[in-house]
Amino acid sequence: MLSILPQREGRGYNVAYSGGGPSTLAAYLTQLADSDGQNTAAGASYEEAHPAIRAWTQGGAVERGTNELSLGGLKALQQT
Repeated sequence: MLSILPQREGRGYNVAYSGGGPSTLAAYLTQLADSDGQNTAAGASYEEAHPAIRAWTQGGAVERGTNELSLGGLKALQQT
């Protein structure tokens, strides 16, 4: 289960377009993967997002709800 804390600076967490919202979500998910699911602090900079995770948050499958990832899946994306 993923519980997303409030985000900082009003960027919001969004998906399926190229912009700040998906990049902010990708940075948060990158932080989760890097810390093995332990670091859930809000405020990761969108510049810290892993490119493959950012691409996933910007993809259309996320918007349609047809693409889900576990912690293992996030880590696998980082290997690409």
